[in-house]
Amino acid sequence: MHTYDENALRAQLLSTHSKAFAEGVASLSAVIRQGVPVSARLVADALAVRTGDAAGRMDILGALRHVPSDAAVLDLVDATWRQALAEDDDPRVRARAAEYLAESPRSGRLPLLNALGGDPDPDVRLSAARALSVFSTPAQLEHLMMLYREESDQRVRSGIIPLLAQTRDETVLPILAKAIEDETLRPAVLEALQEHFSFDDLLANEDEIGGASFGQRLQGFIGFGPVGSARRLVDRVRSIMSADPEPRHRALATACMHYFDAAAPDVLRALNDVALEVRRAALEVLTTIDCPGASPVLKAMYARDRGLRREILAALGQQREASVVSFLGEAYRSSPDDDEARLGAIEGLADLGMAEGLPILALAMGDASGWNRNSAAAGIWKVLTFLDLPPDVDVISTVVEALVPALRDAHPHVAHHAARALGVTASEVAARHLIEALARTGDELAGEIFLSLGELQSRAALPQLLSVRPGVSFRLLESALTALSRYEDPGLLPALIERVSWPAAGLGAREHLVDRIMLMGGPEARNCLVRCLDDTDEFVRERAASALEGYEHPDVIRALAARLQDAAETEDVQIAAARSLSSMRVTGTLEALKPLLDSPLPRVRRGALLAIASIPGPARLRAIDRALDDEDESVRETAIEIGEMLAEDEDATFFHWGSVRYE
Repeated sequence: MHTYDENALRAQLLSTHSKAFAEGVASLSAVIRQGVPVSARLVADALAVRTGDAAGRMDILGALRHVPSDAAVLDLVDATWRQALAEDDDPRVRARAAEYLAESPRSGRLPLLNALGGDPDPDVRLSAARALSVFSTPAQLEHLMMLYREESDQRVRSGIIPLLAQTRDETVLPILAKAIEDETLRPAVLEALQEHFSFDDLLANEDEIGGASFGQRLQGFIGFGPVGSARRLVDRVRSIMSADPEPRHRALATACMHYFDAAAPDVLRALNDVALEVRRAALEVLTTIDCPGASPVLKAMYARDRGLRREILAALGQQREASVVSFLGEAYRSSPDDDEARLGAIEGLADLGMAEGLPILALAMGDASGWNRNSAAAGIWKVLTFLDLPPDVDVISTVVEALVPALRDAHPHVAHHAARALGVTASEVAARHLIEALARTGDELAGEIFLSLGELQSRAALPQLLSVRPGVSFRLLESALTALSRYEDPGLLPALIERVSWPAAGLGAREHLVDRIMLMGGPEARNCLVRCLDDTDEFVRERAASALEGYEHPDVIRALAARLQDAAETEDVQIAAARSLSSMRVTGTLEALKPLLDSPLPRVRRGALLAIASIPGPARLRAIDRALDDEDESVRETAIEIGEMLAEDEDATFFHWGSVRYE
C-alpha cells in the first residue's frame, strides 16, 4: 500500500503561494491515482481555504479524477464532486464538477438531472446535459421531456436533444421535428438523429413528425447521408420532384438535390417545371453544384422566363465559360429598365471571375441603381483579387477611371467598395486619387482608403499614415497601423516597433504589426518580438511566440521557456512557445526545455515533451521513456503516440498532427 505525508500535502494545498499549491495539486492527483485513501477533511479544508479562488477549487476537483475502479477513495471523490455541483457558489466550479461526475461510476444520473433541472446558471445546466450523454442507459424519458420544455436557454436545449434522441423512442420524434425548425437547435437535432436513428426509422414514423414543415423534415432526412437506405432516400426525393402535385413540395425536394452526386440531370429538368418556385429552387442549386451543359439551357431560359432573369444570370456566372461573358455583357446593356436583370448580370460577372468581364463591371459603375453600383464595385474587387494573372494596362485604366468618381458617391457603401477595389488595381494613379480623397472624407471612408493605400504600398501615402497617432478614432488608428503593416520597406521597422506597443491600437492591427516585424527580421525585430512576449494581451503574446520560430538566439530561447514555465500563461501561448522552441537546433534549446519536464502542471510537461521529441537525438528518447511513467494520463498517451510515430518516421515532428493535441 502506498502512503503519503498528509501534513506535508496539507501544507501545500493550503499554501497561498501558487507554486506550492500547484505542487500540492499534482501530489494529490498522484496519490489518488494510486488508490491511496485520502482524508476527507484534507480535501474539504483545501477547498474551503480557497474561497474566492474558483480556479484553485477546480484544480483540486480535477486532481481527484482517474481513480482506480477498486480504490477505497471512490466514495470520497464522488461525494466531493456531488457537493461541489450542489453547493459551490461559482458556476464555473459547478460546471466542472458536472463534467467530472460523468466519469464517476457511483453517482449515476440523479445529481446531474437535479442540476439540469434546478441550477440557476445555464452553463452549469449545459455541462450537466453533456455529462448525462455519456451514460449508456437513458434517463427517464418523461423527466427529460419535461426539462426540455421548461428550459429557456437554447444552448441547454441543444444539450438535452442528444439525451432525448439516445432513447430511440418514437415519442421524441415530434419534439425533434419541431426543434429542427429553429436554426440554433437544428445542428444538434441533425447530429442526434444521425447518431441514433436511421433514415428508415424516420421514414417509417413520418406521420409522427407532424410538427415540422415538409421541407424541414426533408432537410432533416437529407442530413443523414449514407445512414440507412441512401438509395431509397435519393429515389424518394426524385419521385417528389417529378410526381408530387404540390409545387412547394417539388421546390423543397429540388432544393435538397445539392446533397447528392449526379444531381445535374434532375436539376436541369426542374428548370422546365411549370411552377415558378420550383424553377427558382433549381437555379439556386445550380449555383452550388458542377453542372456541365447548363449554359445553353440557361440562355434559352433567359429568353422566355422574365420573372427569373436575375437568378438565371447569376447561375450563368457559375458556369466558368468564356462565352458566358459576352452573354452577360449583352444582358446588362439590353436591360436599361430592368434593375433586377442588370444586377443579375453584375453578380454573374463577379462570380465568373474573368478579366474579360471587367469592362462591363466598370460600365456598371455608372448604373442608376445605387445597389447595382455597389455590387459592381464589390465585383471588381472580387475579380481583381482572385485573378491568376493581372489584366492589361488598358483594362486597369478603364477600371480606375470608373471607380474614382464613386469615391464621392452619395451611397456610402458604393464609396467604401470603390476605395477597396482601387486598392487591388496595383495602380499609382489609383493611389494618387485615394490620397486626394482623404482630404474630404470622414473617418470611416478614410479608414478604408488607408487600407487600400497599404495594399498598394504607396510611398506617397506614408506621411499621412505615419501622422496618425493615438487620440484619433479607433477605426482610423487601426486602419492606419494595419496599412503600415502591409509595407515591405525595412526602413519602417523603427516606426512599426514603436506602434506595436501602443495600447490604444486594436488587437488586429497589433497582430499584423507583429507579423510584419517578424518578416523584416534582424536583431531589432527579434528584440521587439521578445518584448511582445510580456504584452498584456494574450493574442499578441501568442502571435509573438509564433513569430519567434527560427530566431535561434539565447534570449529567444530563455523568453520562450519562461512562457512555458509561467503557470498563469494561457494554453495557446504555451502551444506557440513550445512549437517555436521545437524548431530550434542550437545549444541551449534542450537545456531550456528539460526543466519543464519536472513542472507540476501536466500541460507544461506535455508541451516540453512535444518540443523535445521534435529535436533529433538521444534526449528525446530519454524524455519519451520518462513520460511513459508520468502520473498524468494525457502525458503518458502522448509519449505512446510519439513513440509510434517515430517508429514510422524518425524525422517526424509533433505539432502538426491531429492525433497529438496539446490540452
